[in-house]
Amino acid sequence: MTPIGLIGSTDQHSFLQLIMEGKTDKTLTVIKIKDFENNLTIPENNFENLESLNILNNIKFADLINMQADSIIEAIQSIEIPLDVIELDNISEKSIGKLIYYYELLTALVAMQLDINAYDQPGVELGKKILKNKMSKR
Repeated sequence: MTPIGLIGSTDQHSFLQLIMEGKTDKTLTVIKIKDFENNLTIPENNFENLESLNILNNIKFADLINMQADSIIEAIQSIEIPLDVIELDNISEKSIGKLIYYYELLTALVAMQLDINAYDQPGVELGKKILKNKMSKR
């Protein structure tokens, strides 16, 4: 299991394609934000030969991002892929702290289920020892 962070439409075109039509050996977590604390609106743009993009005119950016997340959620629900949806109230120290704590607990629980000691990782310790050695030579 390797977590991969995906952002926006670029990743949607690559990784989501793999999830939707590839092997069903993955899980997906969608993180949504309730309050972006920002009223940024996509301006009115009308470009010749790109009329299909006019649907974006005057939409709040936060609404677009959440509609995209909801569309991905709906698409994933049509296949046999485990899906988690996490909804943060906003982006703040408190909400990000809660998210970090959630993933720390999840890591410990999954490690337990896989009979792995998440707190004794020799590969991690070796990196720490090398760093400590380099720092002591400064």
